[in-house]
Amino acid sequence: GYHGNHYLADIAGLIFIGTCFPGFKESDRWLAFGIQELIEESKYQLYDDGVSFEGSTAYHCLVAEIFFICTSIILNLGEERRKRLKAYDHLTHRAKPLLVPYEEQIYDLDCQEIFPSWFYYKLEKASEYVFDLSKSSGDIAQFGDNDNGSLYRSISDLKNERNGDGIDKTDGGHQKIMALAGKIFGRKELIKAGEIFKADAEYFLGKLTFLPLNKGYSKNNALSPARKIKPNVIKAQREFALRSEIVIDIKSGQTSFPEGKPKLFLYPNGGVAIVKSDLFYLAIACIPAGLGGLGAHNHNDKLSFELNVLGYDMLVDGGSYLYSPLPGLRNGFRSTWAHNTVAIKGKEQIDFIPGFLFALPDRLNVEIIEVTDHGLTGIHKGYGFIHMREFFWGDKQIVICDKLEQHKEAYFILNLHPQVILTFDQNAISIEYKEARLVLSGKNINKTIINEGYYAHCYGKREGNQRLLIPIA
Repeated sequence: GYHGNHYLADIAGLIFIGTCFPGFKESDRWLAFGIQELIEESKYQLYDDGVSFEGSTAYHCLVAEIFFICTSIILNLGEERRKRLKAYDHLTHRAKPLLVPYEEQIYDLDCQEIFPSWFYYKLEKASEYVFDLSKSSGDIAQFGDNDNGSLYRSISDLKNERNGDGIDKTDGGHQKIMALAGKIFGRKELIKAGEIFKADAEYFLGKLTFLPLNKGYSKNNALSPARKIKPNVIKAQREFALRSEIVIDIKSGQTSFPEGKPKLFLYPNGGVAIVKSDLFYLAIACIPAGLGGLGAHNHNDKLSFELNVLGYDMLVDGGSYLYSPLPGLRNGFRSTWAHNTVAIKGKEQIDFIPGFLFALPDRLNVEIIEVTDHGLTGIHKGYGFIHMREFFWGDKQIVICDKLEQHKEAYFILNLHPQVILTFDQNAISIEYKEARLVLSGKNINKTIINEGYYAHCYGKREGNQRLLIPIA
């Protein structure tokens, strides 16, 4: 069956009660099984680039938070408890998966780090992904489902619920992850990013400063090779019926223009690329169907993106809003039309299955096929033919080129953040908020259709926004 974050949370429960109630005779078995399955699930649920297989950035944060907190609890076990834990009776465990004898486990309670080196490699990569996903505003790109899930709530969460503008934030645990990872791995940039959760990290990790891990562990043979970017044969061999090019010029109202050069952070297994500079933040989604192809928490967001300028969200993912209570709205927020990608009239990238609100089975073959220092190309086949999208970026400009194999009524969709101000010129669209400004130009820009839509920054809350449909012809 599909394990996912629900099973991982069950494992966390066993680790918690096994640690907190050592007086129960079953507690050693609970804890031993929890440690065993935590390691097994890291093999299954984390790709080798550290990204969760759920197909959602928010669920990656939930899963990573569970891994880090459970790891921290286990690392903090005292000498006497470790000694006792090695003597558990595996025969008293009568459920599946089976509990193997301590002698056959791949963890070692006699070592300070306990877990195998490849386990730490995946966890460190998972924390780096969260760090790279983070915007200067403190939020992360919102791809796939988001129910604001977190393993626990603390005083630090309550302090962090509202930013300076009084707007609810959707941290969902990602700053906790960086606080814990920073302490475990001795990473100062992670410690700084998770500063507000410093007390939480100290509570879970005690006096541990950092683990003196051998940094060669990233080459451990227990890991399979990361997903390779395929040679660029499709670009050279295909004929395309429709083509579109939209130019996004990025402007600043600040007296001094940010000078930092854009830098690419690529996670090929997870299917996410992030481009960051002092001026802008661009996150690109080429995410495969999660949970082994079920796509329970995926959206129809293939080749979509988010764009943030000077810390302000400008072009956004539509979010999730609600799950089961309102199926129509659930699908509306999962729809291709709620994402910054190409939509075809009457079509979805993946058709919704009536009665199944947590399934978008993979038939897209979404892939990143080319990456350079200044560009990325991805494809999917969700409409029964290839849609190829090329991103090119410079210091102050992003160019997006779309190519489709068949001639259809297609639109370049842009979802605007509710705070922005939209104005039209004859041959350009201006999108502004405070000192941040985007100027869009391209063919058919003067034929742009404005629709009313919704944006959900966090679960259970939505607000109206504007959605631009630029015809592709």
